[in-house]
Amino acid sequence: LLAQEKNYELVNLACSGATTAEGVNGEQKTKNATVPSQLSQLNQFRKPTLITVTIGANDIDWTGPIVDCFIAVCGTEKDTARVTTKLTDLDKNLNTLLTSIATAYDSTPPKVIFTSYYSFTSPTQSTCAQFTGVSEEEGLWLANQATRLNDTIKNATKNYPFAQTAVIVFDNNGLCNQTSWLQGVRDP
Repeated sequence: LLAQEKNYELVNLACSGATTAEGVNGEQKTKNATVPSQLSQLNQFRKPTLITVTIGANDIDWTGPIVDCFIAVCGTEKDTARVTTKLTDLDKNLNTLLTSIATAYDSTPPKVIFTSYYSFTSPTQSTCAQFTGVSEEEGLWLANQATRLNDTIKNATKNYPFAQTAVIVFDNNGLCNQTSWLQGVRDP
């Protein structure tokens, strides 16, 4: 679609480690600087045609449960409760973001597409060396939390006609596939 347009400009405002509260909606403190919010940076440009957003994993501290599954135990009631609390906060922050975009562009906001997160667990996980140390139950728990994260993102867009979610699918390219698009924790 963009390739058909003759004069388009792509601007990347992403910052590693950003969350919706600290990075997208508000400023983000990094190791060496304080970065203005991505939303305030966006407002410095003319109205975009399309905004893409990949956000959510940092909001729920997604790496924490993943690491727990590989080196200890994950999927406890406490883990699920912690993710639930963070998903509630993510939902509020996504609504703040979408309301801000709608307000900034009056009645004609640009199209906003949120990318979902893939589930890196696999049906063949029990025979895959990449998942050594992760039980079948833990793998199912991780897959369920990824689904909950994607559902939270998708649900946040429902009240905003200009927003939608693009589903990311890595079928046949997951960690245990010969043509993996992912780097596993056990890869060099």
